[in-house]
Parts: sequence; structure tokens; C-alpha cells
Amino acid sequence: MKRARSFLMSKNNREILTWVGGGLAAIIAGLWAAYVHFTTPDKPLASGLSTTATCGSVAMGSASGSTITAGNTGNCSAGQKPEVKP
Repeated sequence: MKRARSFLMSKNNREILTWVGGGLAAIIAGLWAAYVHFTTPDKPLASGLSTTATCGSVAMGSASGSTITAGNTGNCSAGQKPEVKP
């Protein structure tokens, strides 16, 4: 433990470790981006999906090839709860 502390106390060693750590992080991020870009998804995306957000609610779903509708339908009130669809 004393050797590690004395190693880290040197400013030059800390600077080198900073560069090595930053370089490893950049390499790992680049490899991950390449993996995600070049691999194909296991299942095809479903088509014809629809996502609707009303009364200021938030909707989540696959946006690829989907119809997304957002806005006030005119019947929103302060106590109204958003409609939940499975």
C-alpha cells in the first residue's frame, strides 16, 4: 500500500495515469459505438405502432415507423389522469 501511495504522490505519475485512463475510455467508447453500429438487432421492429400523448402527459415507445400524436384534445382538466394503454 505504501508503494502505491508513493507512486500516486508523484505529479508526473498522476499525469501519465490521467492520459492512460482518458485514452482507455476513448477506445472503449469507440469500440462500443462500432459494435452498436455494425450489429443488427435480434428482432425486427414492429410496424404500425401508434403512440399518443394527451393533456401534457409523456408517451414512450418505439418511434421508428410509428405514428406519434401529441397535443391537447380539448377535454383536459386539472384532475384528469392520463389514459394508460398496455
